[in-house]
Amino acid sequence: MNLKAMAVVASGVVASIASGDAIQWRVQDGGNGHWYQGVSSKSGWTWSVARTIAESVGGALVSCELESELQFVRSSFSLAQAPALWQVQSINALAQMGPWIGASQAPGSAEPSGGWTWLSGVPFDPQDNINCCGNDCSGVQEDRLHLYAQQSTGWTVAINDLTDDPSPCSDQIRAAIFEWSADCNNDGIVDYGQCRDGTLPDYNSNNIPDCCEQGMACAVADYPMQWRTEDGGNGHWYSKSIWTSPKNWNDARASATARGADLVAISAAAENTWIVTRFDLSHDPCAGYRGWFIGAYQDLQASDYSEPNGGWRWSNGESWGWTNWRPGAPDNYLGNQHWALIDTPIEGQAWDDVGGGPGGPEPICRAIFEWSADCNSDGVVDFGQILGGELADVDGNGVPDDCECVADLDGDGVVASEDLAAVLNNWGTKGGVIDADVNNDGIVDGSDLSIVLNGWGACP
Repeated sequence: MNLKAMAVVASGVVASIASGDAIQWRVQDGGNGHWYQGVSSKSGWTWSVARTIAESVGGALVSCELESELQFVRSSFSLAQAPALWQVQSINALAQMGPWIGASQAPGSAEPSGGWTWLSGVPFDPQDNINCCGNDCSGVQEDRLHLYAQQSTGWTVAINDLTDDPSPCSDQIRAAIFEWSADCNNDGIVDYGQCRDGTLPDYNSNNIPDCCEQGMACAVADYPMQWRTEDGGNGHWYSKSIWTSPKNWNDARASATARGADLVAISAAAENTWIVTRFDLSHDPCAGYRGWFIGAYQDLQASDYSEPNGGWRWSNGESWGWTNWRPGAPDNYLGNQHWALIDTPIEGQAWDDVGGGPGGPEPICRAIFEWSADCNSDGVVDFGQILGGELADVDGNGVPDDCECVADLDGDGVVASEDLAAVLNNWGTKGGVIDADVNNDGIVDGSDLSIVLNGWGACP
């Protein structure tokens, strides 16, 4: 369930939620390796609702167990650094109400500093950090914390106590700070970062590695990642593809389309930034070859074709517009440079045009794939639903079976006796000439028979 959907469930109202990009307090900077994100809601929420939403995405409201962590949170999510998380206090225009944090006070505790505990279970004494507004609201104990700032203190971020639902006595809080600290596979790295960079699979996008949810061993690799709409993305899925032997651009694209994808089309600066931030593009499996193929090519038959800037297109049909060429590119320096790549870090990971001989563009060992198809028009990219098990793809071509007719072995548009005969006649083999191994598991057996019977009739 994504963040917006969880807000609807938790609060009973449709809440428009915006999130800044998550940041890590890095170990090499003296931090704990945890990840933090400021999230805001136009309609506001109680502390309990904010906590529920944080937990629904694999995190928690932030627990600042050390003074150094509190200082990191204060500086990273200050009014200056994260203004979307703050709002002017209605009763005092010289004060700002900031986001919820993960602290609560036990009932009946001595006021104002007694009984405070972070959600992580660590007790603390807020000392002089709690300010403003007293310690109760019409007799209701103010036993939750949020960030607070006043002009009189130079907008220094402090913490203030409120009731779980502050609306009777104060402004609604419209933001919260989430923290991710879990390490379910005990490899010493916070899971959120591995889900984020694709080294652990998170196909249901809940920030918990799928391997941990399924009780399986977690294998670190390069898994597809989604640029989520709640993070300002397009909902598409992306993956690095690396070969031990180089391919030219045409063969690289053929590898992409065979998986239901295409070479990536980067149509905006935000998309380019997301790609170079999420993917480690420094890996070089083929000495002497550089860069990562993208879906940009020069259409030599186009009416606007001219060297070096004319005729450029995206292979998936997206409109050509925003570009990120390195200085001086494209230049067709060697001639026949009609294809593009994201260059090595030496070139700042900008784009360059590359060429090749009569057989096609110069060979590269790497490419970035993008999945954007939504064949069933449900507003969700098909590939993610396949990865999450929501849509079947028995032939593994990246296209949902509901959108094609995998059991139509003879290609006549109907699953009928001819297809059944093909399965029965090739029983126990690898598929035969007609390739009756419908699910591509290496043998024609009962699984293939079941697919044919279940798909009986006219193809969709």
